[in-house]
Amino acid sequence: MGVAAPAKPGLNLPPAAGTDRPESPPEQLAEATGKATGPLRITLALAGRVLANGLRAALSVLFERKIPVKMMRYLIALLALAGVVVSILALHVHYSTTAEPCSINDKWDCGIVNHSRFAEIAHIPVAAIGIAGYLALAGLALARRRILVTVAAIVGLGFALYLTHIEKDVLMVWCLYCVISQGIIALTTVLALGWVAADRIGRKHASDRV
Repeated sequence: MGVAAPAKPGLNLPPAAGTDRPESPPEQLAEATGKATGPLRITLALAGRVLANGLRAALSVLFERKIPVKMMRYLIALLALAGVVVSILALHVHYSTTAEPCSINDKWDCGIVNHSRFAEIAHIPVAAIGIAGYLALAGLALARRRILVTVAAIVGLGFALYLTHIEKDVLMVWCLYCVISQGIIALTTVLALGWVAADRIGRKHASDRV
């Protein structure tokens, strides 16, 4: 019987085929998005375009000032309406008993999140609260109530961060609709803060000319 040769020190062998490696969150999201089909893929594409345009608008307002302050209310209202659509989809999942297209794998399952005990507050679905909140944001923005829009957006962002904690640390399952909504409210908050700041700067410059 021969004696096996000792392994050479410092030799890093590649992992054996089939060895599992934990996926990072971006990889999980990419996998979930790649497996999405039909209406969900269309929803994700539209949501991605809205979020990208909203981020571009926020950066333009805060750093380049290429967007007139008067247009901010329409941008915020548009984002809020996108939030309404996403919240309606989440509400549909809440009341549905069938498999949903956003239930993709064990890490991304809207059904688990929207059917959990955290999906309601005082027997009111969280998605329904989201619909009401986004409608209020749209109305306040169109009415040019900058301060109220900013306060409401910050409150909504805080609530969204709480829900993110529930998904990440308690349920350990993510809901695509919820993640999209969290992105929308974050951008809305940035735009609202930029709206208030730009208005204050504009008023200051106008008073300096007098």
